[in-house]
Amino acid sequence: MRLGLTQIKLLLALDKHQLNLTRAAAELNIVQPAATRQLRLLEETLGIRLFEREGKRLKAWTAPGRAILDQARVMAMAEKNILTLAQAAKAEEEEITLATTHTQAKYYLPSRLRQFREHYPHVQLHIVQGAPCELVNWLKNADADLALCTEAIAAANSLERRFCYRWHYILITPVQHPLLEKSALKLADIVQYPVLTYSRGFSGGAQIGQAFQAEGLNVRFAVRAADTDVIKTYVREGLGVGIIAQQGYDAQQDQDLGARSLAALLPENETFVAWRKSQVLTPAQQAFVSLLQTQEPTDA
Repeated sequence: MRLGLTQIKLLLALDKHQLNLTRAAAELNIVQPAATRQLRLLEETLGIRLFEREGKRLKAWTAPGRAILDQARVMAMAEKNILTLAQAAKAEEEEITLATTHTQAKYYLPSRLRQFREHYPHVQLHIVQGAPCELVNWLKNADADLALCTEAIAAANSLERRFCYRWHYILITPVQHPLLEKSALKLADIVQYPVLTYSRGFSGGAQIGQAFQAEGLNVRFAVRAADTDVIKTYVREGLGVGIIAQQGYDAQQDQDLGARSLAALLPENETFVAWRKSQVLTPAQQAFVSLLQTQEPTDA
């Protein structure tokens, strides 16, 4: 019994495209009838059904199909590991794709990328940005080598992860705002104003609302955004006060904004770097992970 590499890649493409055979076939540059034949042949070879079908449409994975899909991911990662190690041996050709969010890309990564480039000038770095759930999927589909974010990674059992740093939220307002003068700032003070903060799924956005609810406070979210700079822009426009990650505030560049630490009022967050458990890291990737684990001050 032999399995073809095309069949393995077809299973992965089907999972990526939610069992849409047309899109999966297009990704592999084969026609749909050929993809259908490959699936039938695979099921006949294995002697089991991999999919629940509704007519000709693939409706869902069967339990054995899901288990085989997991092994297909392992096989695909093994192929990627072989190619990665070969590229690492020819140092001038190595590439690293890092998936991350806007906040990490703009405020946490720059100094670390500079350090990395000093020691590994031959390595090409590709940074792709997205929502935390997208980052995890990119890792699972081997579309990224590493991912750096706060949400989603902790819940993904298929990933290896390393702690990078802890951070708090801060309140930002226009300068000379009444909240900046409060001697003991409380959440009840903040809800007197419209609040601008992160969308759920970005930088702990969901837990911000939960913190207000836990104290029985009705907070008015004027704007929710994935981008720290968007929040700062609208605070400057007078739409309300902002709650952002502390690393998104620079006292020099943001002189027109005042800031107060919310470390005592809102939960602390942890950021991790992650990769697939079956993935072999090259020396350059290991060095990059080590750089990302450099802790920073936790207070704004």
